[in-house]
Formats: sequence, C-alpha cells, structure tokens
Amino acid sequence: LSTLWHLEGERIRDVCPSGHVIIAALCVWIAFRRRLAVRWLLVPVAAGLVTATVYLRFHYGVDVVAGLLIVLGIAAVSARLHPGVRKANDAS
Repeated sequence: LSTLWHLEGERIRDVCPSGHVIIAALCVWIAFRRRLAVRWLLVPVAAGLVTATVYLRFHYGVDVVAGLLIVLGIAAVSARLHPGVRKANDAS
C-alpha cells in the first residue's frame, strides 16, 4: 500500500461517490439481470472490493453508500427504459 501511495504521489484524494463501488455493483447487477452463470462468483469479489476500499482508506463509508445509491438509480432507470431484458433472457 505504501508503494502504491508513493507511486501515485499527491494524486490521492477521497472522491465521493466511490467509482470502485459503482463499477463493482453495476457488474453484479448486470450479471443478475442477464442471468449470467458467473453472477454468484461476482458477489464475493464485489463485496471484497467494497470492503477493501473502506478498509484500506481509499474511501469513507459515506462514499460507498453514495455509490450504491447511484447504482440503485441507474438500475431503476435502466429497468424502466429496457423492460424486456429479463424476458428475452428467460426465453433462451
């Protein structure tokens, strides 16, 4: 971790919301929405990433919550714009 901080120099900043959390949660959500076989493998990986961002002090807990709220918003809008995604995958 200290090597990473040394290489990044002064560019280390806490940013709200956490992009790490948004990408990880979106990947899990898409995997479940499309019923991908890998969906259950992504859950512990994403949970570990979310935990690590707070544990390693890259983000505060509020950054994680904000990221998850953004994912909920994206999921709601996407489900409304593309209601047939789940049905199309059920038929295959």
